[in-house]
Amino acid sequence: MANENLYENKKIIIKKILDGSIQTLRNDIHHIDCSQPLNLPHCPPIRMIDALDSADERFFASHVVVPAESPYVLDGQLCPEMLLEVMAQCFAAGLACLHQHGAKKEGSAPSWGYLAAIRDFKVEAKIHSGDILSARCEIAMKVNSLWVVNGHVERDNKEMASAQFKIYVPEE
Repeated sequence: MANENLYENKKIIIKKILDGSIQTLRNDIHHIDCSQPLNLPHCPPIRMIDALDSADERFFASHVVVPAESPYVLDGQLCPEMLLEVMAQCFAAGLACLHQHGAKKEGSAPSWGYLAAIRDFKVEAKIHSGDILSARCEIAMKVNSLWVVNGHVERDNKEMASAQFKIYVPEE
């Protein structure tokens, strides 16, 4: 049953991407093939993205269907703090994709990183199991090993959450 629901949700996402109702990224920047499996250390139940939809040198986009069986879904609603994790994993998957495709010239692929700070976290609405969420991250700046990232989560093209992150990723 869960696999059937996941399959149906993925069909809905693909249809929305094709008809343009899910906006992934700007069209004027070179996009990287994101069809490879996600390169994240997170495993269920903490993995909060299903796929990286697009990536370029500055923007990343991903999506997730909120699983009903997640321990972070209580009484059918996703704990709002998990929207931070959705945005952070979108950034992590995008950065890994950039490194995998050689788009980042400095250093090697990051093997780890951590969320150093969160600013202006806003949640606009409750999120329910089965909701299809689109996350996008924009790199605002990078200073040495510290990345400043603006993250957003949308449902049906309406912003559900946003935050600015400072993420420490060591240069190995």
